[in-house]
Amino acid sequence: MIVIGLTGWGDHDSIYLDKHRSKHKLHVYSRQFPIVEVDSSFYAMQPARNYNRWIAETPDNFSFVVKAYQGMTGHMRGEIPFNTPDEMFHVFKESIQPIVEANKLKTVLFQYPPWFECTKKSVDMLMYTKEKMGDIPCAIEFRHPSWFEVEVKEKTIQFLRNEKWIHTICDEPQTIEGSVPIITEATHRDLTLIRLHGRNIYGWKRQENWRSVRCLYRYSEKELQEWVSRIKLLQQHSKDICVLFNNNSGGDAADNAKKLMSLLGLSYGEDEPEQLSLL
Repeated sequence: MIVIGLTGWGDHDSIYLDKHRSKHKLHVYSRQFPIVEVDSSFYAMQPARNYNRWIAETPDNFSFVVKAYQGMTGHMRGEIPFNTPDEMFHVFKESIQPIVEANKLKTVLFQYPPWFECTKKSVDMLMYTKEKMGDIPCAIEFRHPSWFEVEVKEKTIQFLRNEKWIHTICDEPQTIEGSVPIITEATHRDLTLIRLHGRNIYGWKRQENWRSVRCLYRYSEKELQEWVSRIKLLQQHSKDICVLFNNNSGGDAADNAKKLMSLLGLSYGEDEPEQLSLL
């Protein structure tokens, strides 16, 4: 099965009639896409009431990709606000229990920082993480190219398979250095995750306003067709393929996602008017 969605549900003005007044964005979103990435969990452990509300606002067949808390991926520069790493992982797992029990968790996404290089220390951290997460499905996104350099690429892929990590394949600008290439490899028989960040090579570089333009990009139909071919190839190795569009800076993600759905012959829900969906 192929499911296509967006990262977050609040920044996609084209799917809401009133972008300023809508209080039911997730409800409206979930009638147009079958999956969404939860980003707020990266910044803070979300209370159970939030997950319960999101569960109630979405259809039974809707699912979530929950982003791992920043302290669990090494993004946090200072001390983690927990007594031990074990406690941090325990609290996170407890926080997502409502969505697990509702059978709406697709995977937890561990997106590692650009300074997370391919070293023994990093490998040990990945093994520790999988041990702590238990049987919860975990996807991994590398942001340092050292994991896919020629001499270690196959070892990386095999390690992910052995440890049952779900590979996150990324589409991002291919700068001279620092970019992770598109590696069309499935490492888990149940799921492969694809995240499309856009190809804005100038916005990708750190600058004064880089956060607002980093994902400012609209994929062409030709570029999306490239992904149609890759997705069909990946279907031979994973039961489910999940595609998430993260090119949100200019509001292009929703339109690109719907175009890819059309190219793949997929349909989900309907573009119901917002005022009717709330009756």
